Parts: sequence; structure tokens; C-alpha cells
Amino acid sequence: RWLATGGADGTVRLWDVAGRSGAHRFEGHMGEVRACGFSPNGRWLATGGADGTVRLWDVAERSEAHRFEGHTGWVRACGFSPDGRWLATGEDDGTVWLWDVAERSEAHRFEGHTGWVRACGFSPDGRWLATGGDDGTVRLWDVAGRTEAHRFEGHTGWVRACGFSPDGRWLATGGGDRTVRLWDVAGRRCRALLFHLPGESASADLDRGRFIAATPNAWRYLGYGGLIDGEWQTYPAEVFGAIPDMATASRQSEAQRGAIP
Repeated sequence: RWLATGGADGTVRLWDVAGRSGAHRFEGHMGEVRACGFSPNGRWLATGGADGTVRLWDVAERSEAHRFEGHTGWVRACGFSPDGRWLATGEDDGTVWLWDVAERSEAHRFEGHTGWVRACGFSPDGRWLATGGDDGTVRLWDVAGRTEAHRFEGHTGWVRACGFSPDGRWLATGGGDRTVRLWDVAGRRCRALLFHLPGESASADLDRGRFIAATPNAWRYLGYGGLIDGEWQTYPAEVFGAIPDMATASRQSEAQRGAIP
């Protein structure tokens, strides 16, 4: 029903999608707003930006419910866990904060990134938190254990987007190197490299077995080629491209081989 956007003027706007109109303007941030996300039940909207604060807005009441403070740099990523209990935020110093939404308090700080954190997202079961940033790595954090479970490496530029498949098996990431990588979460390895040439990948997600990605300047160009288990594959340009069947792709001996750049 709602779409939220944050801008350079520090405001957060709530749009009525069906009515194609503005519903409300939240004010409070003292600088650009770079991150926003709704809780799974739609009650809360979390935003973060240049002022280092994370605001929790009550969507129904149109008011600020809480202000999480502690970040010392820009907040560039945020995301709720599937049960709405946790809110993850990432900042410029490479730290990922985990907030307890009900208790309105800090629960943990994950440290490991060596640059800005630009993307974060929870797995559907809430077990894993994936983050990416300027160091080109994708970190997989164990939420309950409060530890780094794995570090996916391969991107040659910053990581700006990440998203799990509905079954939690796959993790898609994209960023400044103009590629989208498809990671096998359990196998801890990259299973597909999808070239996305028009520009950096601004978003990447997996939905009902379909692959969705976009760039800021050319979202409609999604023809891609990729390496799947060492076999070179090409796919037609379309906005929604089917995720390749890994077993079938790996058996296609006639496919042209290439090297992952």
C-alpha cells in the first residue's frame, strides 16, 4: 500500500501507491536520508542518513516512535528481520548495528567490514544477516551466535545490493563492478556470475524463482551472460530473467567456457 522515499532535504515521504499521491512527510533528519525500510507487518518505517541517527516512524500514527543513536557516521543501509524483532543498520566505519526493536536498544555490533556498509538483508528464516559495502566483500553473520559465519569474496567493486531467495538457499549481490553474483548460502560459494553492463547494480533480489536487478540509469537492460559452474551461458534481455537451473547448466558441454574477470 505504501512507498517510502528519502531525499537530500532530510525528509521522508510516504506515498499512497494505489492513489498515486503523497500521504505524509516525516521530518526530523538533519541531512540526507540514504536508507529506509518497512517492518514486515508494515507498522514501522526505519530510516537513516547523514545525521547518524536511525529513526523509527509509526506509519499509522504518522509520528516518530523512537530515535536510535550511536552511529558516528552516515547510515547507508537498514533492514528488518522477518519477525520484526531486529533492525540492522550499516554505517561508514564498516560497523553493522543490530537493534532490538521492542526494547528500543542496541543488541550487538558486527565488526569486520573495512569500508562503508551499503547493503544489508536478513534471510527468510532470520538466521543469517548478509551485508556488503565498499571493501567488496559480502559478510554472512550468524544473528543468534553474533559471529561472522562466512565471507564471500569476488566482487571487484563496492557491494550496493543484496537479497535472499524466498527459500534462503541463494543470495544475490550486486554493485560497482557491474555484475550480480549468485551465492550458494549452504555451499559457501559463487554459483553464477551475471554480467550487468549498463551500470552499477543498485538493487538485486530473488523472488519466486525469478531474478530481479536494476541499475540507476538503465534498469530495463537486463540481458546478461554468465558463468555457471565454469560453463558460459547467455540469456535474453528481459526485466525478469529466470534463475538458471544449476544442475542443467553445469551439464551443457557445448557451452563456451570463459574466465571470471
